[in-house]
Amino acid sequence: GRQMLERAFAAGVPCRWVTGDSVYGADYALRRCIEKSGRGYVLAVTSRQRLGFKTVADWLEDVPGNGWQRLSAGEGAKGPRLYDWAYLPCDWLETASGWRKGLLIRRKLAQPEAFTFYLTLSPDTVALSDLVRVAGTRWTIEACFEAAKGEVGLDQYEVRSWTGWHRHITLAMLAHAYLAALRRAAGGEKRRGRSHPRSLAAHRAGSA
Repeated sequence: GRQMLERAFAAGVPCRWVTGDSVYGADYALRRCIEKSGRGYVLAVTSRQRLGFKTVADWLEDVPGNGWQRLSAGEGAKGPRLYDWAYLPCDWLETASGWRKGLLIRRKLAQPEAFTFYLTLSPDTVALSDLVRVAGTRWTIEACFEAAKGEVGLDQYEVRSWTGWHRHITLAMLAHAYLAALRRAAGGEKRRGRSHPRSLAAHRAGSA
């Protein structure tokens, strides 16, 4: 993961934030790589991840009773994905000027004892709602990858070099974006699974 990010940063890939699950959040070298690139991150970690002299789960006792805000992490299949969120700034951790590290905590509404933890690096002017929005984009990205695997073979490659992997991924995502544009022109996602309009079928045949 870190090598891929380093190559992407070196290639000038435009992005302000990096988000990922606990596999990436636990990688200290990866977090340092993102930090050195001048980008922010919102990376999930397990409850056993250490932050300072205790685990992130133990930091729950530092959240004041009025420290929770109910915010949406984005639109889901059943509407806004609402959770309670809290943020603890870690000003004692060294960062570049104008940046700060912190601990973002998500609590489920139906299961108040269920928490998800994120290590964050952000400009010191960023609001809690911005960090929540970044955390929510991970679901969108994962849904996009799952769709691309099924529709354009995103994960069907056997390569031994970064160049070969990059070419496959780039072409697969380009094909996925093309299909998404066709679906939008045909009336959106609601028409998936139905017979395509004649104009769409003709367009596909002509572009094959």
